[in-house]
Amino acid sequence: MRVAVATLPMSKCCCVRNATFDPARVQPPGKTRRTPWFPDPLLPLMHSSRHFFFLLLGLTAVFVAGCGRKEVTSLQRKQAASLVSEADFALSVRDYPRAEGLLTQAVAACPDTPDYWLKLGAVRRRLGNRAGAKAAYEEILDLAKANFKRNAKDTQPLLQQIYALALLGRMDDARAVLEKAKKHHPDDRNIRKFVEDGSLDHLPDDPAFKDMAL
Repeated sequence: MRVAVATLPMSKCCCVRNATFDPARVQPPGKTRRTPWFPDPLLPLMHSSRHFFFLLLGLTAVFVAGCGRKEVTSLQRKQAASLVSEADFALSVRDYPRAEGLLTQAVAACPDTPDYWLKLGAVRRRLGNRAGAKAAYEEILDLAKANFKRNAKDTQPLLQQIYALALLGRMDDARAVLEKAKKHHPDDRNIRKFVEDGSLDHLPDDPAFKDMAL
């Protein structure tokens, strides 16, 4: 997963390529873990594979008819995937404006895919466009809410909402959703692990998360 990009020190790079994140693996400082719960700042957005985070941050295709969205066609999905691939290359050479334009086209073609919105939000945050990043993260939140409305037994959208709210700087709202999740799904493995590891509390301390969050 680790990809060397340019020469800028990792500590000063912003996460802007593969916006993959694993909130259920966030662990308190001092705990031993096999793999980093969040890689070095640039790396989370530097690979196109989906980690556990995207099991949480959305299905790759979420059809939200209730939000007035039309079902995305297979051709549109292919076009969006091609645009995102081009954006990934632009990010690899730190051409953030080009990446932002390509990702904007991708979400227009395929608005039901959360990771595209997350990448777009991260790039916009990197470019200093906080309003644009906010709009992208709100799309993730809307998708998560709609997905949970469609299937209230699925707890993944609840964790999606928590992470999106955290990105938006709405930590109190994120905690409120977590409390509801604990109350209504006390036996769910992902919810239980998220709570036991103190994942939400540790998010703000991570440099990579800070680079993406508002």
